[in-house]
Amino acid sequence: MSEWQRISPPEAHRHLAKRNAVVLGAIGLALIWVSYSLGHVPQAIFLLVFIAVAGVVMALNALSGIQAGPAGLRLRRLLTVRELPWSEVADVTTAPAQHLGADTSYTALWIVTAADERIQTQVVRYDHPSQGERVSTRRWLKLGPAEFAGVVEELRDAVRQAQEQPGSAEPAQ
Repeated sequence: MSEWQRISPPEAHRHLAKRNAVVLGAIGLALIWVSYSLGHVPQAIFLLVFIAVAGVVMALNALSGIQAGPAGLRLRRLLTVRELPWSEVADVTTAPAQHLGADTSYTALWIVTAADERIQTQVVRYDHPSQGERVSTRRWLKLGPAEFAGVVEELRDAVRQAQEQPGSAEPAQ
């Protein structure tokens, strides 16, 4: 069992991963069957390889998010993982999400380090309930206001506990 616990809601990731796998699999199998039945074996092989690569990318994306563990925070993205020891995490705050250097209309969860570096996470607040409570894009995991507030508060509590126990890398459980 992993010592890292997901802070951003895991059910959002599982739901999206399952949906994407079903859609990709159905479309892919149909295209492969059509290509093969028409005698286009090389194209069918190409489609099979493409679908396998896309499946790996979707699986890696499903693992992304924020995790907390005894040693600190782990920020997972599609291809990168950044671990921050509790001693380096100064604060958890919210601010406008940035995309290509410009502010967006979303509010993102940011981690502030002891060196005053601000790190934007993939977790953003999504204030459009008519579009559904959870929506994921390649870039962000969008949470409804209540879930977003819960994630922010859980992270703030973990940081506060770690700061109250000097000399310990692990927050109290």
